[in-house]
Amino acid sequence: MATRKGEFLEPDYGTADTSQYVENWDQPSLEPSQTTASVHLSYLKNFFDLDTSDFLCRCRRAIFPVGKKILDNPDNEEADIYGWVWIPTTIILVLSVNSSLYTFFNALFHQQDASLSRISGVNFRKFWIFGVLVYGYNIVIPALLWAALVCTSNRQPILHLLCIYGYSCTSYIFASLISIVPFEVVYIVSFVIASIVSSITLFRNIFSEEEGSDSSRSLYLFRIIATLLNVAFGVGLLMVFLYGT
Repeated sequence: MATRKGEFLEPDYGTADTSQYVENWDQPSLEPSQTTASVHLSYLKNFFDLDTSDFLCRCRRAIFPVGKKILDNPDNEEADIYGWVWIPTTIILVLSVNSSLYTFFNALFHQQDASLSRISGVNFRKFWIFGVLVYGYNIVIPALLWAALVCTSNRQPILHLLCIYGYSCTSYIFASLISIVPFEVVYIVSFVIASIVSSITLFRNIFSEEEGSDSSRSLYLFRIIATLLNVAFGVGLLMVFLYGT
């Protein structure tokens, strides 16, 4: 539209809806770092999203490793890290508490002075050793195994390895609960059985069905190495429980 000299047209802002800006004027905008953190948390949440029935089913298959494999479930075949976090943590707590109770009841059974300071309370030195041993085994060994598989062109998802390693330790929880009995032979036998069950579970489940069907010698070698390391892990728990200071 033409205008006379000296006149100015007022800008036409149209009829855009600005109500959303008025309604949310006092809401802080998300920073890029906050958005990234939210995405990461949402991604990790998927690996903890596990029904109680599925979790108990996987624990049961880890204790009875002769039947179906841990992840053999048509409804949910995805690996989770809930068991990888919960099971090792439970082992550490139970062993730390029961090691003190074992010493206490053992002193009572042999008519020793149960009021000695060395048998009262939780032995935090053992707690620290158990933590390093259990978490170290469930973090370092799967990571090294994954790296070795990548180097040999036998790729295996790291989450699958973490999941299997976590659930394979389920039998150690029951051995830790039995360890309160003040008889050394009972604890030794229970941990030997737990180590055998855990080793069988690990040997059968460490590779997915596709990888496990391969006849490559390297895969069987990795199975054997992982099983031997699991036996060493059980022996380490036994030694720390009985003879750790």
